Parts: sequence; structure tokens; C-alpha cells
Amino acid sequence: MKSIEFYDLPRPVQERFVAASQATLAPAPLAMRPAPEYVGARWFIASAVCFGITVAFAYYGFGDLKHPSALATGVHALLYCLGFTLSFASLTRGLTLRDRALSLPFARGTYLFPMGVVEATSSALQVHSLADLRTVEANAAALSVTFVDGTSFDFPARDHEQAEAARRAVNESQERLDEATRADSVRHMAALDPLLRTNFPSPFSQDVPFKRPTTAWSLALLGMAVLSGAVLGIGVWEVRNKLSARKLVAAARALDTTAAYREYLERGGRSPEIVEVLLPRAELAEAKAQGSVAAIEQYIASHPDSKIPNEVAEALRAALLAALERAKAPGTLAALDEFARSHPRHEPVSEELAEARHQVYRSAAARAKELSIATGARRSDPAAFWERLVAHAEQHGPRVEVRFRSILGKSAKQADTQVRSGSYFAGNSSLPSRHFRESEMHAREALAGPILVSALQSLFNPEIVRFELGPPLPGTDEEDKPLPLPQPTVASLYIDSRIELSGAVFNAKPRGVFFGAGTFYYTKFLLPDSDERLDIEVRAWRSPTRSLMRSTQRTTADVYEDLARRSLNMFLRRYLKRVLRDPPEVSLPAVVLPDAQEEKDEKDDKEDSAEEKQG
Repeated sequence: MKSIEFYDLPRPVQERFVAASQATLAPAPLAMRPAPEYVGARWFIASAVCFGITVAFAYYGFGDLKHPSALATGVHALLYCLGFTLSFASLTRGLTLRDRALSLPFARGTYLFPMGVVEATSSALQVHSLADLRTVEANAAALSVTFVDGTSFDFPARDHEQAEAARRAVNESQERLDEATRADSVRHMAALDPLLRTNFPSPFSQDVPFKRPTTAWSLALLGMAVLSGAVLGIGVWEVRNKLSARKLVAAARALDTTAAYREYLERGGRSPEIVEVLLPRAELAEAKAQGSVAAIEQYIASHPDSKIPNEVAEALRAALLAALERAKAPGTLAALDEFARSHPRHEPVSEELAEARHQVYRSAAARAKELSIATGARRSDPAAFWERLVAHAEQHGPRVEVRFRSILGKSAKQADTQVRSGSYFAGNSSLPSRHFRESEMHAREALAGPILVSALQSLFNPEIVRFELGPPLPGTDEEDKPLPLPQPTVASLYIDSRIELSGAVFNAKPRGVFFGAGTFYYTKFLLPDSDERLDIEVRAWRSPTRSLMRSTQRTTADVYEDLARRSLNMFLRRYLKRVLRDPPEVSLPAVVLPDAQEEKDEKDDKEDSAEEKQG
């Protein structure tokens, strides 16, 4: 087999081959098999396949939030360009082959000439000489020839008779070719070979060979294919990303979750609406769902330049209001203070917090009014005064001082004179005034004060109003004149008592003379810088206890200590009865004499022994 380029042949040979292929000049072909009409079909198919694969690859992951290729990268763009370039290059190659096939001056096909088989499907002619023929066979519809190199050709025939005639012609041509070859006769060879150059060219033949199809336009098409592939690839990349980004935005907005928006950003999305508004809003919704102020504050800390400040402020306010409602449930200032400490940024609900605190005070005032007595008097109505006291505490704090002052009246001197002049005088220790001095009274007030404070404290939670026993007040000046009550710096309950001694009682055994005591308690509950006050007066008269006077174990101090404590008991009971609806039973500890203490200790020992035996 040999290959001959048609366009490299002389013009006479070219014209002779064309005429022979058309059977207008000897040697005419013994048989002919036309070439397929679809020249370049494989390249067209390859072009379509490349184009389809590239389009499919471009669509892969399009608009899918969960796909890493939802937005194509620069590498994807390069692959798009390469894919479209290969597609256009294949198309160009197919068009080039088709153009070359159409430009051939002979009909494309495989010819069986007397000298052999010529494959003329392109300008490169493949020649198989009959000298190399191995077999020739005729069947019902074709003539089959096979060469020694294994190449085989089938030529169509109308019927077996035509195929048999062609077979005989091939055998005859093979013999003639042998004879011409042995004789080395150009004339005889020209009758068999259409590609042989003879010495007798046609006088009408031109000197210029058939022009070879130019490749310039093919190169231009190839350049256009590369350029078009690059342009289309970049264009598809940009358009795809824009459309995919829109679809991603729509998908993320449809889900409207933080995860969806973050997946959008992970895919490479850069929508300002999502970055600045939708994602922060979704994150804010998650923080709100936690139901805690801390979650909102953490959100604020992580979004210092939020583009949705109004929504953040509303969320913080809503969370603070919810937390404030929980803090209001106990109904205490401590819970509200803890709320304020726990949430330093509680300014959005400062008004509600202030109202909640005020409501605690109002509730405390209402409770105190329910537990106290209302008289309707201007300065002696406890229920009304408690309301004013709570209002003062709300502004100035809860501290209230309870302070005692005692003044021994002029009757004490007369009582001392009477004792000193009588036969029952037993020394200065028996003088009544000795037992009602300020020092003695302060010790008794130290016992009565906590009892009074505890009873009054039952009206209020200490965080609202806190009663404290303050230091006693001096009763008189250096000239033994009563001092005016001081102006209070905090809410103060002044208990001003004046003691008058009268009604001497003589005891024969043991000898002694004792006086009864009338105590006048003037209580003034004052508020600083205000004329609001609560004035209650209590009078108490107590005589010495007869059994105590007759006890051999007692002293004069015991008798007056007992009298003074019973007087304070009367004050406490009467005062509390004037201010409380349900006053408690209160009293100072009773005076216990040595013999009574021994009896009590002996009784306790017997009870302990009985319990041990039972155990």
C-alpha cells in the first residue's frame, strides 16, 4: 500500500484521475463504494459532547446552599473556558474536514480500478495494488477483495451476477497488470492505472494543478474557537454566578435560619442584605429564643456595628422586661437590686424598674396599713403614718431609729425627803430617786427597745423599713432642765418618758418604805425635714409588788426594778395596741430573787431526773 497526495500530482494526472473516477476516461472503475456523506460527524458529536459536559458541569451545584460549587471559583471558570474551547475546536475541525471533502474535484469513495483499490475519501489517496491481492470473492450483494497485508474491502453489487462479473474483471485485470509489469509498457499500464503519468497528456490540460484548500481560514476558525471558548466560559461563569447567587439568596431567605445564611456565606455569597441584615437578624432570633438577657448582651458584644439597632434594642428591652417580671415575682427590693446588678445595661427598662421598686413600696405600705389601726386623726393615725413613712423610706432609705429619753420629775426629791426623814430610812440605797436615774433607766430601755423594735418590724420587710435601737437621749442639762428633742436626721421614733413618784407604801418586815411610780410616755415618730409625725401618749401607774416587798431575799433595787419593768411592759402593750391591729404579747423579763431562783433550779433538776428515768 502506498499513499499519494492528490494535490501534489501534476495537473494532467489529477484530471485523468478525476475523469477515471467519473468513468469518462479509461481506466473506468470496476466497482465503487461511496464514502459516508457525514464528513466530520465524529467531530461534530465530540463538539456536542464537550459542550454538553461543560454545560452540565456549569449547572452542577447551581443554587444549592449545601454544595461547595454553588458559586463557581476561578478554577471553574478556567474549566468552563477549556470545555467550550474544546467544543468549538471540535466543531471547527469538523467544518474544516467537511469543507475539504466538498472541495475535492472527485467523488469521495473507494474505487476498484484494474490496477488496484484506491481509497479516495480525502486528498490523501491510499493505493492498494492488485499485485498484492490475496483473494477476491463474489457473493449475493458485494464483491470482497483482500490483500496480503490483511486489508479488506467490500464493494456493493446489485446482485450476485454483477458481483461475479466484477470478480472476473478483477482476475483479468490482475493478469493484465502482470503482463504490463513484465513488459514494462507505459501504454498498457496507463490503461490500468488512473494515477500513472503518461507521455501523451491531453492538449486541453492546464499546467496549473488543482489548488489545495487553504488552511488560513481553518487557523482563523481555530483562533475564533479559542477566543469564543474563553469569552463564553467567562460569560457563563459570571452569569451562572449571578443567577446562582440570586437563587442562593432566595433559598437562604426561604429557610431564614442562621445555618442557611452561614452556608450561603460559606458558598462565597456576599449579599449586603444577608451579611448586614438577614444573618444578624437570624442570629438575634436565636439569641431571643434562649430567653435570657445574657444571650442578647453577648449578641450585642459580637455585633458592635449592627445595621439593625432598633431590632436589637427591642430584643434587649423584651429580654430585660421578661427578666424584670421574674425579678418582680418575689416582691422584694433585693430581687430587683439583684436584677439591676446582674444586668448593668438595664437602661431600656429603667422606668419599669423604678415602677417595680415603687410598687414594692406601695405593697409594703398597703400591708402595713392592713396590719395597723386607722384612727383618722391627723397626727395619731398609725395607718396613714406608715404610708408616709414608706414614702420617706423610698426616697431616703429604710433606716428608722428608736430612741428613749427618761426624765425624773420633781416629785422624786419630795419622795427622797420623805424616806430620809422617816424611821424606815435604811441608807441612801433606800432612796427612790437612786433607782430611776438615767443610767438605771437606760439599762431597762435596753431590754424594752429590742422588744419594741421587733414588734414594729413585723409591719415591714427590713429592706423597706428597718427599725434600729439608737442611743438614748440625755434628759436634762447641767441645770437639771429638760432638753428639747433633737431634729432627726433619719426617721426617728422618740419615746420621751417622765417619771413621777407618789403613794408611799410602808412595809414592816423587812422594814422599808416604797413609792409607786406614774410614768408619762410621750412618743413622737418624726420624719426629717417634714411636719409629718405620729404622736401617741401612754400613761402607766404601777405600785410596788407586795410579795416582793415582803420577801427577805429582796433589796430596794429589786422592788423598784420590778416596778420599772412592769411600767415598761404596760407601755409596750398599750402602745402596740394603739398601732397594731393584732399586737403580740410582749414583756420584759421578770425580776427573779435568789430564793425564787433556787426553787426554780431545784424544780428543773427534778424534771431532768424524771426525764432520764423515763428514758
